[in-house]
Amino acid sequence: MIFPEYAFSRFGVITALSLTLVLGTSCDFARKLAGRPTSAEIAQMEQAMNKEIAEKEAAQAKLAAEKAAKEDDADPQKHIQKLADKGVRFIKNEELRYPVTEALEGRYLLVIGSFQEANNAAKLAAKANAAGFETMELHTGNNLRVVSSKPIYKASVLESLYEQFSPAAFFPSDAWVLTF
Repeated sequence: MIFPEYAFSRFGVITALSLTLVLGTSCDFARKLAGRPTSAEIAQMEQAMNKEIAEKEAAQAKLAAEKAAKEDDADPQKHIQKLADKGVRFIKNEELRYPVTEALEGRYLLVIGSFQEANNAAKLAAKANAAGFETMELHTGNNLRVVSSKPIYKASVLESLYEQFSPAAFFPSDAWVLTF
């Protein structure tokens, strides 16, 4: 006899059907019976854990960036030296023969041009603004119009602005920094 006689009994049929139901369906049925989380619940928990990990990593990256920014601010000379090594001149406003007359709050201005003709200054400012370089126009004691960046407080920002825009077509090779 190939099959034992209890295989066709009521108990055998119920057992076979139960095993077929449990094994033939997903494991979620067995997990539910055992009080364990289902595949969908496990996937939700995994997503929540991944989200929490990503948030922690983002917070750590933000803290690292803030720390680096504080360190950069503590040593502005490092950024100034990098620019000086590239040939950028730093000139104090009071050392100019005709200093800028406007009162400014920043420490640095990245100067990209100076003109006697207002139209020429406006053309350069328009090109620079179109490229994303925010400009302002200043006046000197001898009526020159100086086209520069907005006032910059941090040397690290000055350096990154120079790095970002120095390859641009409007940006002159002899750009310089006016310091206050």
